[in-house]
Amino acid sequence: MGFLDKVKDMGGALGEKMKQGFQTVSDGSQKLLDKVEVKKQISTIEKEINGIYVSIGKKYIENMKGDIPEDMAGYVNTLNEKTDELEKLKNQLDELNDKNVCPACGAPTQKGQKFCDKCGTRLVIEETAETETAESVEVTVVEETAPAEENTAE
Repeated sequence: MGFLDKVKDMGGALGEKMKQGFQTVSDGSQKLLDKVEVKKQISTIEKEINGIYVSIGKKYIENMKGDIPEDMAGYVNTLNEKTDELEKLKNQLDELNDKNVCPACGAPTQKGQKFCDKCGTRLVIEETAETETAESVEVTVVEETAPAEENTAE
């Protein structure tokens, strides 16, 4: 067997090893993709189940109409507190965004808007505290005097 035959055999063996390595990587990649897909499906179903629990809980609370079992009272009270807190934060955000709500239909309106875009109700324009404060500010001018020159002996 000559030198070129040995090189050819080594090249063939190396090529086969590379092919096996690529196949292993390919199999591992496919397995990883399969795992990701199954985890995605699991997550989707878990979210659907949690959504159903939420719907059941909402219906349960709506149907209680004040008859709250003792073991549920803490949860319902916390839920009411969080709902109130959420409403206050939403109102605060609306104020920061210069938004109001139409008293007739509940549609969002902008501050300074005269009529509701949805139902046409005339909106009351409220004066802000900033405007009132700005009009009542008094300005006092103080005359600035130059500091007395100091005589220093050298």
